[in-house]
Amino acid sequence: MEAAPVPRRMTRGRRRQAALQRCRCRWAISLAIGALVTLMAVMVSAAGHEGLLGLLWVAEDFLDTSRVNTALTTAEVDTAPPGSVRLPMVTSAWSEVPSPLVALRPGRTQLVLAFARAGAPQATELAGYVSDDRRLVRHAPWDKSSVGNVRALAWTGDGDYLAVATDTGLQVYGTDPNGALRQLTTVGLTGARAVAGAPGRDLWILVGSEVRHLKWNMRQYREEPARRITGLADPRGISSSPRDGVLLVLDGERVRYYRTSPDGSLREETAHGLTVAGAQSVAAVGQGGYRVLVADPQGQAAKTVHVQVSGAGARVVPAHDDSLPEPAWAIAPSPWGDMDYVSLSAWGLRYRAAAGRNVWRSDGARSAAGNWWQEMVRRQVAYEPDAVLVSQVVRTQIPIGRIRLTAVSQVPEGTAVGFDVSTDGGTTWTTVPLDTNVEVPPGFDFAYRIRLHTDHPLDLLKTPVVDRVEVRQVVVTNGPAAALNLRVRARLTR
Repeated sequence: MEAAPVPRRMTRGRRRQAALQRCRCRWAISLAIGALVTLMAVMVSAAGHEGLLGLLWVAEDFLDTSRVNTALTTAEVDTAPPGSVRLPMVTSAWSEVPSPLVALRPGRTQLVLAFARAGAPQATELAGYVSDDRRLVRHAPWDKSSVGNVRALAWTGDGDYLAVATDTGLQVYGTDPNGALRQLTTVGLTGARAVAGAPGRDLWILVGSEVRHLKWNMRQYREEPARRITGLADPRGISSSPRDGVLLVLDGERVRYYRTSPDGSLREETAHGLTVAGAQSVAAVGQGGYRVLVADPQGQAAKTVHVQVSGAGARVVPAHDDSLPEPAWAIAPSPWGDMDYVSLSAWGLRYRAAAGRNVWRSDGARSAAGNWWQEMVRRQVAYEPDAVLVSQVVRTQIPIGRIRLTAVSQVPEGTAVGFDVSTDGGTTWTTVPLDTNVEVPPGFDFAYRIRLHTDHPLDLLKTPVVDRVEVRQVVVTNGPAAALNLRVRARLTR
């Protein structure tokens, strides 16, 4: 029988080599774990998040309302860039001050507003505006004071003349060599209620229950009796597209559609007219179509519908509906964009531009609001003194115990903004200050709330505005993520 081998004693060098091998194994395992954590972070980041899943980071710019609980929100959310939240406007009884009127000049980004100041409803003023490519600015050479009680105004189809209808007649203005408005002639036509441009320097005028066509003969305007429209039951307004040779007459709630034929005659195309329930105002748009401002059952006109005209007739296209940020008094056509139009409201003049398929947004560069508008609005228009925005609930994988809320906002004197958060889906709320780490009751169902307030609801220039809200979950970690200095947070993005 052979004797069992005697184990050899490990020398000092061998022990050192073994220890080094074990150290290398531990280092390799740690490196693999760190690499795995880093890979997870990169994968999550590529999916639209930053850091590790399960931790909260909500960032909202209010460019849409998909993350807003609209059933609980009373604030106005303006999704036009840059996106904002503000107090909504309300309208009570109307005063005797006439609604402001606007005429956009074809071919140039210029317009004229007609308005009556509070206390002097019969002394209308004209205010000119031009674009500097960034915004509309006042153009003093076009300002006119005390031009009478203006009922309507419009530029001719070529943009050369401005027609202003007053109680005493039709005033026609051109521009002098210095660019100032200069009255050219007066047409003794009283009772005009609406004006619209026709091709060239011709005009359409709504007088009583008739629409008349005035033709310019290089010296003065003369009516063409053969183109007079009669038999209207309840005419409320007119609009035109001189380029398309189209004239629209809002007769009660029915839009009547007229087109000028190649031989110069005018005919009504009944198939292209349409009755729209709640119709308040009409504006011609491109491709022979038109927009109609409609009122809801409560009388608030804060939506326009698009009527598409084709050889088969006319139909409302619901996908093209446009919800306005506030109730409007009227809409007007725009010669600056094929499908664009303008709304007139207590906020001011909003230019609604087509911003993609089935989307209309306010174009700030071609909209106007300011203290001059506050002078002309009806004093019964005001902000709601209080409103809230409530977010949708976000379910987290890790319980929330501490958060940090930041916001971008403008808070004029006499107004206030407050922020609350909930970790139980909105059952209970905790008021939180800005830019501070705050302990909140532990929970998994997160939501935030914005509270808006004003002490001066009649001051239309003072509303608190929130442009952005960001909420982060604050977590202290001691594991590999902390050692690698990773940002362990998840961002909920569009």
